[in-house]
Amino acid sequence: KNEVKVVISNNHFSTNSQAIGRTLRILSKFIPKSKNLFTVILSENDVPILSISVDRNEIDLIIDAPNSELLSSKISRIGDTDKSIINAEEFNNLSGKNFSWSLSPYYRLHLFDPDKPLYYDIGPELGLSYKIKPGFYLNANFQDSVLSTFNQIHRGPKGSLPKVRSDLKNYLNVDKTRISDLTLSSYYKFPHSIYGRTTIGYLEPMYAGLSSELLYSQYNRNIALGMEINYLEARGYDQRFALRELKGLSKLNGHLSGYWDTGYYNYLAQLDYGKYLAGDKGGTLTLSRNFPNGWKVGGFFTLTDATFAEFGEGSFDKGIFFSIPFNSIVPIETIDGIEERVKPIQGDGGARVEVGGRLYNIVHPYKKNSIEKSWSSIWR
Repeated sequence: KNEVKVVISNNHFSTNSQAIGRTLRILSKFIPKSKNLFTVILSENDVPILSISVDRNEIDLIIDAPNSELLSSKISRIGDTDKSIINAEEFNNLSGKNFSWSLSPYYRLHLFDPDKPLYYDIGPELGLSYKIKPGFYLNANFQDSVLSTFNQIHRGPKGSLPKVRSDLKNYLNVDKTRISDLTLSSYYKFPHSIYGRTTIGYLEPMYAGLSSELLYSQYNRNIALGMEINYLEARGYDQRFALRELKGLSKLNGHLSGYWDTGYYNYLAQLDYGKYLAGDKGGTLTLSRNFPNGWKVGGFFTLTDATFAEFGEGSFDKGIFFSIPFNSIVPIETIDGIEERVKPIQGDGGARVEVGGRLYNIVHPYKKNSIEKSWSSIWR
């Protein structure tokens, strides 16, 4: 009738609000005047997340006002969108959009070793991605060391728990071409704002297997709930295709998670409870501060039924992390940045598998607090 719907995926602008504004400008220029209602649907991995509808005539009246950003927020209808918006057949008919690749430098750091405070590994990384069908991806990343001191790391396992992380040096010592990850991933959405992810393959340098996740997250709710279950095998030290038997590994593990966007100075809290790689059970508390301009800093600690003596040096798992967006330091628009996670002591207690594309990291930028805090950039 009088409505135009357009589905976008923002891979360029530092805020989703700016991507929305650019889309509305394009629609206003090329869509016939007979269509009054514009609906912009934001998606990630072909899963629709957020819907914004505006009347073009109302926008015309306020667009040149000094406070047009504020006024446009008042006349926009924003909320969760239905899972069936994106038509699979239409997406499959798009040519030249299914395969992508990248070649870029990578770096890895190994910090706080008592023998040497800093080890480094630098080289090229080849990334490949193929969309088999909407929401179903084949991803791979290959790395090869050029400048590295990782082969000098010799501190080995410690503590009395199964060596699910503290034998990390056997993986870091490898400086030949290796498969960082090679996965098939499926993303989907159920009614009532329930999101799903299933990933199978070589999930990270140390582990391969199957990981499945569900997340309940509504646009206007500060609380989200999730659950994840994994079945894992240890990878060979050469990080190619071989697997190895790891004594004591809890092959079946998982967590229940609660997420809280406090609304207080951009603080986010996350609590995970479940079973970890070494078979210990307990919880991880994570607190981070996510600034509207993309900067992020936070910390975490994990306490489980493994004793401090079993964990060994450090007593329990803990660390800090931060993210620095390139957009704030380069003269171009980009969503890329540097992310770093630092653990002063690498132990086996409280260890989880690292899986790319966990759902809350994907969905949170589309929550109400995130959109409202960046709304001032809508007409930038």
